[in-house]
Amino acid sequence: MSYDFILAGCGNVGRAILRHLAQKYSVLVVDISAHGKILAEKYGADFKKKSALEIDGRVADIAINALPGSIGYDFNRVALNASMCVVDISFHDHDPFLLENICKKRNAVYVPDAGFAPGLSNMVAGHLYAKKPDEIVIRVGGIAEEDIPPLGLALTWSVEGLIDEYLRDARARINGREVRIKPTEDVQHFEIPGVGMFEEFYTDGLRTMLRTMDTPTLIEKTLRHKGHMEKVRVLMEIGLIGRGCINLDGVEVERWRILKSLLEHSDAKSARDLCIMHVMAKCVATEEAWKYLLVDRYDEKTGMSAMSRTTGYTCAIIAEHLLNKEWSESMPRAGVVPPETFGMSNEIYDKMIRDLAKLDILIRSIP
Repeated sequence: MSYDFILAGCGNVGRAILRHLAQKYSVLVVDISAHGKILAEKYGADFKKKSALEIDGRVADIAINALPGSIGYDFNRVALNASMCVVDISFHDHDPFLLENICKKRNAVYVPDAGFAPGLSNMVAGHLYAKKPDEIVIRVGGIAEEDIPPLGLALTWSVEGLIDEYLRDARARINGREVRIKPTEDVQHFEIPGVGMFEEFYTDGLRTMLRTMDTPTLIEKTLRHKGHMEKVRVLMEIGLIGRGCINLDGVEVERWRILKSLLEHSDAKSARDLCIMHVMAKCVATEEAWKYLLVDRYDEKTGMSAMSRTTGYTCAIIAEHLLNKEWSESMPRAGVVPPETFGMSNEIYDKMIRDLAKLDILIRSIP
């Protein structure tokens, strides 16, 4: 049997993807966990308990990669070589454009970074790019609704990925010059009226946009509760945020695993979360400015976190458009198609934003 979608990995974000797509399409869930089987049965999808890397042949039109970054890139190659289009939310350091040749050879499309940020943030930035601004600044944050100890965070994504956010230099473009900035070096405050005052710092989320958009100033910053970075610096000083291992009674343990265990025994494990996206563009010559805001909260009705909703539903909408060939004439039929490309087509962007609004993922223009 050939499916519309194969969903590789079915954790919290995979659940949101499955919940949306299984209502209208045939979906095969491939996961090594019993949790994946439970979700597949709940939403009426088929299930195979096996490694996604063992998939043989073109079992679906679209492959959705919701795997950990450690194996996500390898799955992309497996799926593309089987002539399946791929929509990817796994986070890895590989250059997505290295898959261009496979895509062209197999007549397939690969959409990297198809989640919340990067992903939805790229789409909004791509939409603003059409206005030819001099500056685009993306501000995004996934935090606990309340500033709970120890870090004001809700555990809604990988602790390993969280730690990497502070250790990896942020790439940005400022006045036409590409720069690298350490996240801990330049911490500022930013207020969103009606939402709150936050701490902000540079992070490395622009990725494909540094290649596809020539805006002179292009920046991404992460939002956190005030005082967050001071706590992070303390954790860095005592070695809980860092690379490598710590020797505990003769056993080598990765540092991030220790912090993960501590956070899982804190209020961060059960905290309700809040996702914020603020994208601003401005043109110096005309003094015009455009701002878009998204604020999403934990869904009490479904029990889904804001991070699962904003990431999973964005991915699902992109995958749905790809399956239904809802494509602008200027977009390639085979190759790497970053999410900002969707924003550059008013027709596609407007349709995707409307589809997200039906799922209560609301992006609005603000003064």
